[in-house]
Amino acid sequence: MVTESPNRSRDVKYHAHRLERPDPSVYTFALDKPEFTVAFALNQVGKGVYSVFFDFVVDAPIVEIMTVATDLPRWKDWLPCVNSFTDITEVHPSTKEDENHHIGQIGFKIPLHIIPKKYRGREMTISTDYFHHEGDNEILYMTVADPADPTAVPYPKKFTEANRVRFLDGLSKLTPMPPKKSGGPGRTRITLYTDVDPKLPSNIPGLFVKWLFKMMVPLGIRTFKKQAKVARKTGPTPAATRVCNTFNGVYPPDVIYGVASMGHEETDESTEDSEGEDPELMELKTIEE
Repeated sequence: MVTESPNRSRDVKYHAHRLERPDPSVYTFALDKPEFTVAFALNQVGKGVYSVFFDFVVDAPIVEIMTVATDLPRWKDWLPCVNSFTDITEVHPSTKEDENHHIGQIGFKIPLHIIPKKYRGREMTISTDYFHHEGDNEILYMTVADPADPTAVPYPKKFTEANRVRFLDGLSKLTPMPPKKSGGPGRTRITLYTDVDPKLPSNIPGLFVKWLFKMMVPLGIRTFKKQAKVARKTGPTPAATRVCNTFNGVYPPDVIYGVASMGHEETDESTEDSEGEDPELMELKTIEE
């Protein structure tokens, strides 16, 4: 039986210890590289619940990160295995008085035969609410959890509660970082934790789960980076501009907006994506296709 987390989505002090590097005696580290860490633990907060921790750096200024994050229809272009998406921000009651609060409903299919067929179709609803904590404008926080009232979101056709992935708790922090070199784009560090109940069978081998985290997370980050490059060309969303303007006076413009990178020569995407790519990641891409 999973215990619902209290409604503490904006309580940074409550979440703070979960945004630190987790204990390796408790968590399994699927990836542990400089500027890219993925770790998870099972059954820490409830039976069948995965506690997940990510910490990585994206070579894109925060305005581009926020453009991808706040352009909800774009989520289907970078989240792996998505086959349906609905922006329910305007109709969910919890978003009516908060212009920085967005909710997306995502349907996806796990394309792996090791998982029984009845568990492959999944749906999740993610509530993202952006805020600063107690006037500290150096860090932007974003909730990563179910909406306050997930029952207000109808199930897709042929889906039930058994298909709904639950995000019981979670928070991320986004920290602007200077470019690697002068004239390059600003960077953004993203640290995230979430407690997620995927409602999968308990007999899935641990080594397979580790492999899945090792493959799926880099694939999602890789496609997210591609969307950030698209955002560099199309310009920021109004929501991204509104949120990132709160960093004015705290960081230089090139760190926030990538002003110094205008006209910066882009790396060829095909070269960048193939350089040093794990054979297992190529295998997952083949499976997904």
